[in-house]
Amino acid sequence: MAAGPAMHKRASAAADPHLARKLLCSVGNDQRSTIDLQTVRTVFNNIFGIHEQALLLRGQRVGVLAANLANADTPNYKARDFDFDTALAGMGGAAGTAPGGAAPLTLNMTQPDHLPSADAGGLGVDLQYRNPYQASLDGNTVESPVEQAAFAENSVRYQASLAFINQTIASLQLAIAGQ
Repeated sequence: MAAGPAMHKRASAAADPHLARKLLCSVGNDQRSTIDLQTVRTVFNNIFGIHEQALLLRGQRVGVLAANLANADTPNYKARDFDFDTALAGMGGAAGTAPGGAAPLTLNMTQPDHLPSADAGGLGVDLQYRNPYQASLDGNTVESPVEQAAFAENSVRYQASLAFINQTIASLQLAIAGQ
């Protein structure tokens, strides 16, 4: 069918912005008026929907939660996390900017031996301190069961978004093959 090769060219247009223009030139004159460059770009920018941004944020959140678990016995360590829904809503802008449009806050390294922080990787999310259910005598606010539950929930939701993306790719491959 004619839709198969055109679909294949469209699927590659997301990686090469000039390929979208080539697609328009290769489409017959009768169809050129119905397909424009902006439409092609919009389709490929939104092909995975919200799941693309969700995977990025869930990947960053697993790092924050892992840092909390790794420091469960560190005196005066404060557990951190971020509100996923707020961060996802803020992903509508460019990566690396905070939801309000402000530049993300970075941790200053005052000594050359300091390690970089395990913050949210430059995605501009607002890391917050977690309030413990039961205070610790050494000032540590990490509660392992709470962190493990958050880690497990994050992992399940990551897998769900990944499964959706895999299904979308499989559907595109099926459409390209023309079956």
